[in-house]
Amino acid sequence: MQSIGAKCLRALMFVVVALACCGVFVYGQGTSGSLTGLVSDPSGAVVSGATVTLTNLGTNFAQTVRTDNTGVYLIKPVEPGSYSMKINAQGFAGYVQTGIVINANEYATQNVHLKIGSTGETVSVTADTELINTTTAELGSTVNEAAISELPLNGRDPSSLVLLAPGTDNVLQHGGEGIQTGFSFPNETGASANGGRQGSTFYMLDGVTNMDNYNDLTAPFPNADATQEFKVITNNFSAQYGFSPGAVVSIVTKSGSNAFHGGAFWFVRNNDLNASNWFSHSVDMLKRNQFGGFVGGPIKKDKLFFFANYQDTKMAWASSGALTTTPTAAMLTGDFSGLATTAGVTNLVGPFKTINGKANQLDTSIASLDAAAVTITKTGLPQLTNLMANSGTLAPGFQKNDGDMFYTIPAVHNTLQEGTAKLDYNISPSQTLSLRSFTNYMTAPSTDVPGNMETAYNHQSWTANFWEQMYYFNDALEHTWTITPTTVNTISVFWNQMSAHNGAQELDSNGKPMCLSRYINVSELPGQCYMEAMRVYAGYSIETGWDEPSQEVRNTLGLVDTVNKLVGRHSLTAGVDLMHQRAVESTQYPTQPTVVFNGSITGNALADYLLGYAQEYMQGAGEIADVAGYQFAPFVQDDWKLRPNLTVNLGIRWDPNFAPTSAGGRGAAFVAGQQSTKFPNAPKGLIFPGDAGMTAALMNDTYGYWEPRVGVAWQPKSLPKTVFHAGLGMFTGPLEYSMYNHAADIAPFSPTYDFYGWCYPCNADTSFANNSVIHFDNPWNSAGSPLASSPFPGTYPWASTSYKPPSGFAFSSGTTISQAFSRNFKLGMTQGWNVSVEQQINPVMVLHAAYVGSESYHQSAEINSNTEVKGVTPYSNFGNILEDNSLATASYNALELGFDRRMAHGLQLQSNFTYAHAIDLASSANISYGNPELGDPFNMRWNRGNSNMDMPWNWVTNLIYQGPRFQNQNKLLQETLGGWQLSGIMTAQTGNPFSVMSGANNSQSNLWLDRADTVLGVASHMGQGNRQSWAYGSGFFNKAAFTNGASFGDTGRNAYWGPRVFGIDSGIMKTWDVTESTRLQFRWEAFNVTNHPNFANPDGTQWGGSHTGVISGLGNIPPRVMQGALKLTF
Repeated sequence: MQSIGAKCLRALMFVVVALACCGVFVYGQGTSGSLTGLVSDPSGAVVSGATVTLTNLGTNFAQTVRTDNTGVYLIKPVEPGSYSMKINAQGFAGYVQTGIVINANEYATQNVHLKIGSTGETVSVTADTELINTTTAELGSTVNEAAISELPLNGRDPSSLVLLAPGTDNVLQHGGEGIQTGFSFPNETGASANGGRQGSTFYMLDGVTNMDNYNDLTAPFPNADATQEFKVITNNFSAQYGFSPGAVVSIVTKSGSNAFHGGAFWFVRNNDLNASNWFSHSVDMLKRNQFGGFVGGPIKKDKLFFFANYQDTKMAWASSGALTTTPTAAMLTGDFSGLATTAGVTNLVGPFKTINGKANQLDTSIASLDAAAVTITKTGLPQLTNLMANSGTLAPGFQKNDGDMFYTIPAVHNTLQEGTAKLDYNISPSQTLSLRSFTNYMTAPSTDVPGNMETAYNHQSWTANFWEQMYYFNDALEHTWTITPTTVNTISVFWNQMSAHNGAQELDSNGKPMCLSRYINVSELPGQCYMEAMRVYAGYSIETGWDEPSQEVRNTLGLVDTVNKLVGRHSLTAGVDLMHQRAVESTQYPTQPTVVFNGSITGNALADYLLGYAQEYMQGAGEIADVAGYQFAPFVQDDWKLRPNLTVNLGIRWDPNFAPTSAGGRGAAFVAGQQSTKFPNAPKGLIFPGDAGMTAALMNDTYGYWEPRVGVAWQPKSLPKTVFHAGLGMFTGPLEYSMYNHAADIAPFSPTYDFYGWCYPCNADTSFANNSVIHFDNPWNSAGSPLASSPFPGTYPWASTSYKPPSGFAFSSGTTISQAFSRNFKLGMTQGWNVSVEQQINPVMVLHAAYVGSESYHQSAEINSNTEVKGVTPYSNFGNILEDNSLATASYNALELGFDRRMAHGLQLQSNFTYAHAIDLASSANISYGNPELGDPFNMRWNRGNSNMDMPWNWVTNLIYQGPRFQNQNKLLQETLGGWQLSGIMTAQTGNPFSVMSGANNSQSNLWLDRADTVLGVASHMGQGNRQSWAYGSGFFNKAAFTNGASFGDTGRNAYWGPRVFGIDSGIMKTWDVTESTRLQFRWEAFNVTNHPNFANPDGTQWGGSHTGVISGLGNIPPRVMQGALKLTF
């Protein structure tokens, strides 16, 4: 039973909104920073009672405070922007400083020495604030407007610049989870900070959430001309921030000011100057046009301002040179002798013999080719007649004797439209109001080529190329009220929503829709013909389908409000975050079957496929889900100026887990031995909402998430340009809603069956008559099936929102639990800490050094609770029982070194190096993105190893150089040599970790996640040879160092790393002054300008034949591409 139910939380939300609108109740978070400093006289004595006024140069909005009895002033909150500061004190000359820039979430410091003089005398200074952080112990990095507008950005997407911060990397490039194509925007991304999982970084837009809660990645990021700046906080952030165990990214959109500013742009990319792919020798055919404009200015001077931005992106490209392995013409006759020239492949077993001196020939007296597989191959897979030896270099238009070949996906035409609109209103000297709307719309057609199912699914890059239509908006209203000079309240109300609609049919070579019910004895939705998935894991694999229609709508409604109160030396912030989230899904998955062939029957997946011997079959009644929940998190933070040079940060946050509920109680859990009372016919152990210990939330609410934060910032008096920091805190984050993706795929709501068949090695010919092989032509009538015939739709109806299963529902044997939460499931917690030092070298340069560490516990891990033990399942009435448990742990330790040079004399430079090690037991528990099951659920130590996000070292440098403009020279010199600018980003890092898998089921667990054994005394020689040998020779490592053992394997998880990564993105720009206030810029940008081939990881499957250790494609950085642009600004 939930202690705080949905009705109570709804009532609480209503009260909070009502009180906040009255300015009584105080909460939340934002993008504002602060400015503090010490005011002293020429002798160093403090000046108390001085008046300090900070004025926004764009809007003339002013804030005034007085220094306390220690001479310290603090102005908080301060919105990001450019400012001037004026200080007046009795007996001293006035002080005016311009050039002050306050960045998002920046705790800036500016100490001031006043000059003795009359009040009519003024000392004017032009300088920015100090570079060192003297106020907090957080670690972070600011990406300013210059970096966003001038650094090369592929696709004009500033989100990639988050990775300039130390300790960060792109989580999508490490195999943890990913983006589920068709459910999310393709330009969504996420940073892994300090080894964090996907979802460990929380993105905010103008102080409110900008997350896709389905996968916990950032929702679309505003383009470069709509984004003013953003702050990346990677460790020990204030209790004001939550929903993240890793990092916080705070994005600020641009605003209007008292002067009109705007511009228009056109960015063009085509293939004329692009480099070719190292493997396919073909050029990336992407053609992209991005155009739009932006404008901002006053509606009423000093009072009302506007900003608007629009960008239209049109893309057309072909992903050429994708690899696959399909049956050759010889194989379609039963002749698999072509495999004999593949190194490491032994003779096939079962019905294959050596006939007339030729090995691997099908003995038709024992078995025959499956008619459905032959038909699908001939009409639905690419066919080539140009054969070549397996020892040769694979070329487009040719197929090797073992089936390896290239194929090309045709041109794709996508459109992405983006708009931002913002109004800022200075209601009075004490109140401001801001309204902002951010919108994205995307369409993408299907790329299916009749006769080639693989064109609808590019498994090389894990993207489905089907029809998509997506829409996202993020709207926010913010009100700031300076109640007294020491009390400021800010409230924001927001609503964001993402809608996704997708699906397309695959056509055979005759132009007819393809679905398995056309070829084999299965049932599918009436009038619907789609392919879900047919997988043949041979060589480069056959991957088809994933194109069934689906709809997904997700929205978040929330309120954030913050109060800042200055009490003596204490800067207090208190509040709460409140959000309601909902995700509604309706899809035909998995009504179309999934069939897997992996070679476990004969020793080769293509042979299994053509014989019709499947290893796995899955089908269900459909996926209908509606999950909604609340998030409520109060906090208190005190930044205590214990001494003028010593600040202590004390904070605490409460992040209770009010578990989301599943509408209609669609979902279940597994408790061994418990009998359901809601559905008495359910197999013992399967319980539902309404049964004892089970609520509609599918997991129990948990409340003990108290997160203290402690930090110290000390600036020794003898070292005024040096600051030491130390911080420790506890952090947690919510689960992404895709963790509930398959929770409703359970009988009686939507039964799903997932069963297996295998007998490897099938050494005896007669074994095919008695083993548990799944027969492709009639899977439900196979020995491996728990039923004699398909239960759909005769026994079980297809899923729908209107279907209410009766309490007497008749459950069949073999019930599969596709996803459930263990009864003791809880959210993970992370303890993070840092010890750091900053040294300001001069007014524009600073050095950073930090030790960063964390320990995480109660992390989620996916376990199959019905894992076979020597081929026997513990619960015979069930199929798979996939449970999310909270038993995983993780640890991270790193040294971070950094150098920053603020823009001065035309040069801005930032360089960060991270040396780190991340270890975990599981890097994901989300089955929506693959198979994250623990490979050995009986031995947790076996699963713990290097994290998918482990990157031993990472060096990232970026710079902007502005050449002289020759303003005082003749016009010819100005126009030819003046106004040039260079920019660039250099990335160098270790490759991704990988495991060497056995590819067999020697553990007899039937999980197929066994790792290889090491061969004593034989070195692995990782990285041996050169690129040519990695791709076409002996491979990336010594295959002889590994063998298939008798059980789960003794090699470590992620014990090896693939090839290193290196890339330089560069830009060159020329700016002309059209008029005094109008400029025209030409820019040319190149990504991976040196065209360094960055290889992907090798095939780490020991039982992979010629592909073991071989690298077959490029990794995270593609070949060189270029784009040109014109940009007019005023």
